[in-house]
Amino acid sequence: MTQEILTRSIINTFSNCNSSRGAAAGVVAFFCMMNFDGASFPKVLTHESKNSVPSGIVFEIREFSLFDGPGIRTTVFLKGCPMRCEWCHNPEGQSFAPEILFNSKRCVGCGTCAKVCPSPERCLKCGECAKNCPTGARKLCGFLISSEELAQKLLKSNDIFQMSGGGVTFSGGEPLSQVEFFVHASQILRENGVHVALETSGCVPLSAYRRGVASADLVYQDLKHPFPEGHRRYTGVDLSIVLENIAILKAQSTPFVFRIPVVPGVNDSSECMEAFALLVEGSAGLIRVELLPYHATAGAKYSLVGRNFEPTFDPAVPPRLSAEAFLKRKIPCKIL
Repeated sequence: MTQEILTRSIINTFSNCNSSRGAAAGVVAFFCMMNFDGASFPKVLTHESKNSVPSGIVFEIREFSLFDGPGIRTTVFLKGCPMRCEWCHNPEGQSFAPEILFNSKRCVGCGTCAKVCPSPERCLKCGECAKNCPTGARKLCGFLISSEELAQKLLKSNDIFQMSGGGVTFSGGEPLSQVEFFVHASQILRENGVHVALETSGCVPLSAYRRGVASADLVYQDLKHPFPEGHRRYTGVDLSIVLENIAILKAQSTPFVFRIPVVPGVNDSSECMEAFALLVEGSAGLIRVELLPYHATAGAKYSLVGRNFEPTFDPAVPPRLSAEAFLKRKIPCKIL
């Protein structure tokens, strides 16, 4: 699909929905920033609109987070991810477009959604059905917001951030796939004394990664698999771009944490842990490595997006957790 056709499609889709007319131009600008190249991940282009600040699509703002950085934090989940990790806990964050989540267990068949739908032939993702659903069976996942509006919303909790030594963490999805949005929001927050953390897969263009890391006070860099074949098999993307960005991270001054989701039969072998340890060794800005054990509830949300959770690994088997490969190299490591 050409960019022109894509743009017309988005304009038609969102301008036909009463609740989203005001957002149509912003959504078009956002999607026109996205392109795809041969590396199988979205290239985020510069948004150069002179009349507006960057806008992005967020699918959740979670307050009082305690595990996404120091202190009490608010975690902002940006929509869209280039990876398709088999163990993904947030499948609703993978698509770059807003979508309707449907919980069939809550549906009572009242027909309200059909009555209020402005386009029964083709879902516009406008959210009218979700807004009017009496049982909450439908939910609009993903909303457009400007970086300034988001920052001002987050700054309402600044007293709590300052008191607790907390701040804001941007996660996803992949937040650096919306790098202009992230950088501008982060700039406003940091100018107001808010600590900003960034959680990233590193699967973005080098220029976006450099800008993103430079715009954060702390980086959580995910490590999925240390070997190219395994990385491609379990995440759907090449490892090479991630390794290039890790080299950038290790060479700069922003402090960072490597986070490894430990998945049974995927990356929990001693060979994988040794390879991970060699990868992170020699990182001056490294605070620690965190091992996050796979949780059996990871597949719970897939039905909401109309998909089946079908991992090739056995989710019932607990992962093998060992920090030995890191500790023997004097690399700080914590099992969460």
